[in-house]
Amino acid sequence: VSTHLPGERGKWKWKMEDEGEPRPASASLYVSNLPVCCTEAQLFEIFNAAGPVASIRVCRDPATNQARGNAYVNFYSSESATRALDRLNYTIMLGHAIVIRSAHSDPELKAGGGSGVIVKNLDLSIDSKILSDTFSQFGRIVSAQVSVDPATGKSQGFGYVHFETQRECQDAIDMVDGKMVGDKIVFVGRCRSKMLESPTPKWLPWTMALADLTLRWLTLPLALYLAGCPS
Repeated sequence: VSTHLPGERGKWKWKMEDEGEPRPASASLYVSNLPVCCTEAQLFEIFNAAGPVASIRVCRDPATNQARGNAYVNFYSSESATRALDRLNYTIMLGHAIVIRSAHSDPELKAGGGSGVIVKNLDLSIDSKILSDTFSQFGRIVSAQVSVDPATGKSQGFGYVHFETQRECQDAIDMVDGKMVGDKIVFVGRCRSKMLESPTPKWLPWTMALADLTLRWLTLPLALYLAGCPS
């Protein structure tokens, strides 16, 4: 029996009654590339076919309550989660090819470095399934996803692929970077961690401009003197 219960911060989540003992982490899945209109009830209908679902949470913007296009699905057993991953990955839902992976590998795999690559200049006809098939020859893929517009589900021309090892990641870069995939030459490189990036402070451009202006004023007398000297 399922009930609709309030989750954290007043949000709602789809939860099963009598959950019992805590579930292993391997029984949890992260689902992305969802249509923004997707609800917990719709996801429950899809995933419950793979096995009893314990709870579902659609991730939402805390300020607007707008769905972000991703969700967490928790099963009672890891076997059910594995079955859902095998059967439902890249299923089309309201025009979106949903991408499923273990919750261990998310929520921000693409934000990290490690064994992930970013693929740029993708042909717009390439979806997450084709991307996964293209790179699977280099090793076991943890996740492969083409970035899409949340509203339309259309490709934005780039994607991310994550492997189990650094070696597989480097092999993919060596073999695919600069090669033709579909009708376009793609560029493949390591994912850069947002945590390692140093954002440019907003005041830096103004400071550099002020320093340049100061230098010009300091050198002006010398420039005028040299201009007045006979050649």
